[in-house]
Amino acid sequence: LSAAISYSPSDPNVWYVRRIALLVATSSHVLVLWLLSNAPNDALGLSLGCNCLMHGCFLVATLIPSTQPSKWLFWLFGLLFLFVLTYSVFKLMRAAATAQSVQSKGLAHGTSNVSSSDVFNRAMWVSFPFWLTYAMLWIFFEGSRSADGNTELLVYGAMDILSNIAISALYLYACCLNLMQERLETLRSLILRRKSSGSDSKPISQEPAYVDCNCTACHSRETHENLNV
Repeated sequence: LSAAISYSPSDPNVWYVRRIALLVATSSHVLVLWLLSNAPNDALGLSLGCNCLMHGCFLVATLIPSTQPSKWLFWLFGLLFLFVLTYSVFKLMRAAATAQSVQSKGLAHGTSNVSSSDVFNRAMWVSFPFWLTYAMLWIFFEGSRSADGNTELLVYGAMDILSNIAISALYLYACCLNLMQERLETLRSLILRRKSSGSDSKPISQEPAYVDCNCTACHSRETHENLNV
């Protein structure tokens, strides 16, 4: 910590805006996953807390010179918080998404082949590789300083654009899916209501038709009914 506090401008450049943008990007991923899973607030608080601690450890490790072993110790701490964040998403939020999917299928009686759990799983498997890639890229850029600042900004910027587009597209897809399921359920209930109202209504009674058979025995209505004409 003392090495991080005594950071001087003569050291390699530290892009604080880059760290803030990365924190906002991963926090937005966590928020989208929480909205898709409908998990309790505790899971959201644990995920956001681990996300902030992870980036804090990475920032402190960036400020420490590469010659000191404590630099990699803080990187390991950040990686540990990443694993806790992954546990919160994979275990807590995924369980809530599965429960929500089972409940929605029971209410909708299978009106759609794609559930909210499927969308959450796709978003989860899109987010986690990006998070792990951020941690691995730190070794190459801030850790060993193997590339210049322009390359660092280009690579991180491309990662942000790809990850945000993928997560936003999946979230919009989930919103459209929920809207489609609601409309299908409304249409289904309307059809069932019409069918039930049609079956409850009494049929209109009609008198039997009588055919002129030109027989001399048919002198009255009772005679036709008895002969089943």
